[in-house]
Amino acid sequence: MNTAENKQPWTNIVVYRPDEYLPREELEKLREDLKRTWHTLGWLHLRLANDLDIKTASPLPRPEIARRLGEVKKQIEKMMDVYLGEDF
Repeated sequence: MNTAENKQPWTNIVVYRPDEYLPREELEKLREDLKRTWHTLGWLHLRLANDLDIKTASPLPRPEIARRLGEVKKQIEKMMDVYLGEDF
């Protein structure tokens, strides 16, 4: 991680350079992207929880679980690239 992290002595406060913060517009876009990703992950969690609670005869198959987790992974990687760049 290439940040100018500078911890103040005797405190837990860490100070970063101003250019290391996201502008408000990007924070709002990131929030929306995180919301979509959370929705996908939440759907998967609820489906798996229902499969376990109900003991359904047709639980979610492994390829479908892999596909959904792959979607979440791609969304997170895209957010990392778009909002944080290659420094992180």
